[in-house]
Amino acid sequence: PKAIEQLILNGFKGTIFIPEDRVGFTDGNFEYDDQINWEEAALKSASTIVFWVPRELEKMPAFTTNIEFGYWIAKDPGKIVFGSPIDAPKMNYLRFYCEKLGIPNFYSMEETLIRASMRSN
Repeated sequence: PKAIEQLILNGFKGTIFIPEDRVGFTDGNFEYDDQINWEEAALKSASTIVFWVPRELEKMPAFTTNIEFGYWIAKDPGKIVFGSPIDAPKMNYLRFYCEKLGIPNFYSMEETLIRASMRSN
């Protein structure tokens, strides 16, 4: 919700794809393959892909995000805007490729989303 609010405040003009069910996956009808297919379709249709990786190894390690990031740096790095807190662990490898490929790379969610918003205007 904070990211959506920030995008709107920044004047973002596009569509926001959010890879989470509005009510959560508590109804027992969650199909993992359906989620993956939905996310893949959304990423393909997006003009900008924001990777915000707070990476908390105990609660949210973001290992799947590493796979998605690797896929998109190979497929279309120009679509990516990347960010993570400066103290997020295990980020040096991802940041290395941001630098190498000229991918915008930030240390705050606000800066990351400002750059993403600029691409929609």
